[in-house]
Amino acid sequence: MTTAIYIGVIILCVVGIVFIIIRRLPQIKILNVDTIKEEKEARVRDRILRERLNRGSVRMKRKIRNFCAPLVALIKKKIGNARKKLMDLEKKYKTGEEIEKKKKMKRSVYLRELLDSASQNLKEEKFSEAEKIFIDVLSCDAQNVEAYRGLAKLYFLKKEFDHSIQIYKCLLKLVLKDSKNDTGKVVEDLLNFASAYSAVNKRDEMLVTLQKAYKLSPNNPKVIDLLLENSIISGNKSLAWEMCKRMEQVNPDNQKLGEYQRRIEEL
Repeated sequence: MTTAIYIGVIILCVVGIVFIIIRRLPQIKILNVDTIKEEKEARVRDRILRERLNRGSVRMKRKIRNFCAPLVALIKKKIGNARKKLMDLEKKYKTGEEIEKKKKMKRSVYLRELLDSASQNLKEEKFSEAEKIFIDVLSCDAQNVEAYRGLAKLYFLKKEFDHSIQIYKCLLKLVLKDSKNDTGKVVEDLLNFASAYSAVNKRDEMLVTLQKAYKLSPNNPKVIDLLLENSIISGNKSLAWEMCKRMEQVNPDNQKLGEYQRRIEEL
């Protein structure tokens, strides 16, 4: 009985092995030696082609690089030269600009020293020395307002009123066209100019000059008082009344108002 069982098991194993072989037989046919050989040859052929293409590409790149290298070097050199020239020009420009600034600073300091010296001479009534220095300043800087101002004052003090008037004309052309100038100083220049006209008895020009000062500083009691006084002296009644009313608004406590009104009524 036991022998029969063993024989039955062996038979079943053999049958199973045969069954598996029959099922795998198509795949075994596919994996034959010839097929494997062809696939290997195809892979080898592809690898050889790829290597050949790579070698060709490397050679082509090397040829292009060798051909373009001189041109690239030339371009780099040109760019480097242009950059150097630009830097040199910029450095030269900056240096020139700095030199010019230093020159201006030195000239400014030099002119300031001259003006201070001239002003001191003017205070000490050393008119010849002061005049020479003011003229030296104007020879360096033809639009130096302070030099014109000092020179006009100098001629007024020397009683050279015609010269003073000419200098004030030059001065006022400069200061009136520039709105950045100190209004207070410009008004003072106009009042001094009016005094020069008054010294040579040019009343009409004096009134015109005072009116310019009034236009710049309509609330200035000194300007109003001078314009009122001189309008009465000149017999300009309408201008005198206008300034009198203005004086009442700006300085109602002015003790001369009654006197001014009486004088105007007598015109």
